[in-house]
Amino acid sequence: MSEETNNTRPWLPWAVALSVIVSISLGIKFMDWPNIFVTPWPLVNGVFTIQAIDAFEKITPLEAAPFSDQLRILAAILLLFIVGPACWIWGEIRSQKEHIKLKSFIWYVGVILVGMGLFSTIYGTTTRLISFQDDSVQNNNKLIRLSKTADELESDLRKMARKAYELYYLPADRGGGGQSFLAFEDSTGVKRPIRLSDLNAHLQSDYIFVLKEVQSDSSITIYGISDISGVDPDFKNADGRQGLLQVAINVHPEDGFSNINNKESNVPFR
Repeated sequence: MSEETNNTRPWLPWAVALSVIVSISLGIKFMDWPNIFVTPWPLVNGVFTIQAIDAFEKITPLEAAPFSDQLRILAAILLLFIVGPACWIWGEIRSQKEHIKLKSFIWYVGVILVGMGLFSTIYGTTTRLISFQDDSVQNNNKLIRLSKTADELESDLRKMARKAYELYYLPADRGGGGQSFLAFEDSTGVKRPIRLSDLNAHLQSDYIFVLKEVQSDSSITIYGISDISGVDPDFKNADGRQGLLQVAINVHPEDGFSNINNKESNVPFR
C-alpha cells in the first residue's frame, strides 16, 4: 500500500479492519470457530447455566466456577477491553508522532479487538433482549390461553350449577331431589344422590367434568378439567391426573349462590 493510495483512500484501513471483524464474527457464529478470546459472554452464560442446573438438581448453593473457566473469561475480557484499546491508541499515536501514513500492524490488532469486543457486547445484549421479548410474548400468549380456557370452563360449570338449582327444588316425582341432593330416585324408585349425568346431559362441551362425591343434601362441588397445563404442575386434578387446568364450583341452592372454589382450582389468579 503506497502513501498516495493511503492519502486518497483514508477509509481503506478501516475497511480492512471491518472485513476482518465481520469474517471472524461470522466464523464464530456459523463455523464453530474457537471463541475463547473473542466473545467471553457465551462462556459466561455456559458457566452460569451449569451452576444453576447443578444447584437445582443437588439443591445446594451455587459453587464457584472452575479456575480454568474463570481464567479464560478474565483473559477474554482483558484482551478485548484492555489490550485492544491500548493497541489501537498506541498504534494511532505512533502513526501521528512518526508521521507514518500507513497504519501499523499493532493498530490493526487494536481496532480488530475493539471491534470484536463491541460486536460481542452488542450482539449478546440484542440477543438477550430479543429472547426476553420472545419469552414475554410466549408467556402472555400462554396466560391468554389459560384465561380463555378457564372462562369457558367457568361458563360451562355455571350452566351446570343452574341445572343443579333447578333439580334441587324440583319434586322427586318430576326427576328432582325435592330440596335435597341426596333424594333423587332411580327408575325403580330407590333413593340416590344427584349424578353428573343429571347436570350435563344436554351440555355440549369439549372438557371433562367430575362431580365430587355428594355427602351433603344442600351443596355439591363440580370440577371442570381441560387438557392444557395449569399454573401448578403438581396440582392433583379431580379425575386423577396431574397439573391440568381445573376450575371448581360450589353450588349452594339454599344460600342462593354458587361460587368458584379457588382452593380446588388450578388457574391463573382470578
